[in-house]
Amino acid sequence: MPSKESRKVRKPPEIGPYVLTWLLTGLGLWCIYDGFITTDPDMQKHMWFNRITGVLLLCGAAADFFRMRKKLKKAAMKTEIPTSAR
Repeated sequence: MPSKESRKVRKPPEIGPYVLTWLLTGLGLWCIYDGFITTDPDMQKHMWFNRITGVLLLCGAAADFFRMRKKLKKAAMKTEIPTSAR
């Protein structure tokens, strides 16, 4: 018979709260580079796609950053002990 410990469902490891923000920022900067800075003639046909995608990804990264920061501050406020309850 399996023991109680082997029957427990293990939670997957948690990742950092800003992983999505960093991924969106990295992809956005890559698209900005391909859309505005690169001189590769093969990339000229994708120029507008990269420009628009880069701007959208960076805006999404900024929105995710502020949303996550607000969520973490709210969670920190809930865990704080009020001074009147001491």
